[in-house]
Amino acid sequence: MRTALMSLIVAGLLLGCDSSPKTEDTNTAAKESFKFLLDWQAEPTYLGVYLAKARGGFTRLGLDVEIVQSWGANAAASAVAAGEYEIATASGGATVIANSNGARLISTAVLYPRLPTAIYGLAEQGVNAPADLVGKKVGVYAESISKNEFEAFLKITGIAAEDIELVSISGPNIPMLLGGQVDAVLNYFEMSPTRLALQRETFQLLLDEYGVKGYSLNVITSAETYARERELIDNLTATVLDAYRAGCADQPAAVRTFLEIFPKQDAEYVEKSWASVCAFIGEDIGHQTAEGWQTTIDLYGSVGLLGDTPVTPSDILPPQ
Repeated sequence: MRTALMSLIVAGLLLGCDSSPKTEDTNTAAKESFKFLLDWQAEPTYLGVYLAKARGGFTRLGLDVEIVQSWGANAAASAVAAGEYEIATASGGATVIANSNGARLISTAVLYPRLPTAIYGLAEQGVNAPADLVGKKVGVYAESISKNEFEAFLKITGIAAEDIELVSISGPNIPMLLGGQVDAVLNYFEMSPTRLALQRETFQLLLDEYGVKGYSLNVITSAETYARERELIDNLTATVLDAYRAGCADQPAAVRTFLEIFPKQDAEYVEKSWASVCAFIGEDIGHQTAEGWQTTIDLYGSVGLLGDTPVTPSDILPPQ
């Protein structure tokens, strides 16, 4: 498609036609179909990606972007490694684990410099510390990196896996908590935990506060794609980062845009969740270091989650 577009532009020049770039409002401008994969559903966590599209950032790159939702970072990482998508969000853990299993994924930016994963549920369960989870039913998404993060949490806190009943779940988790099918669930703190806290009194244990340290939400591509399309991937990443910055600088406007795209979302929840996201990512969004990636590698290596392929920060950071 990109080759064909370039051929048309060259042909236009040869024929004396105007092939100058069109603005985002020009309906006749050729746009390449492109898919941006999210590692989860359309939550305020990813508001920056949707804002990038709404503000015309992707269109200015000559792309007609479809934002695709999914159900877990491990699945998203596998899809990028397999060449099904050229760019996606994932967690740092999923990126590291995929590479340790032979994938060649590159992180172009880190959105979450630490883990936002929380174990949460209704306050009536009486969970105030990790030891209170013993004997509880904990819901985990099988394809989500949160399952692996929970394994690290158990090892660090000294809780035996057999003392907790793991329940594999899919789809919305709040109904399962309210219905008593599980006593706790793992999710990003700004997602379901924030939503449920608007309705009921809840408990929340942030894994980061119990020693589970590492990078979380990041933007990934495959090494093959990056070698072939480095400028495009860098521009896409920069566009997303700019949208996050703009959305955090003017949170009410960002929330309004998201609600226009998803009018069935609860406005109070989106506002509170997005404020939490902006506070969590801080002012240095996108920044990543070799030290940060080594900490992430060490975390998952310490709990035996890495495969046979050695992984170093230089394998994950963009080549210079």
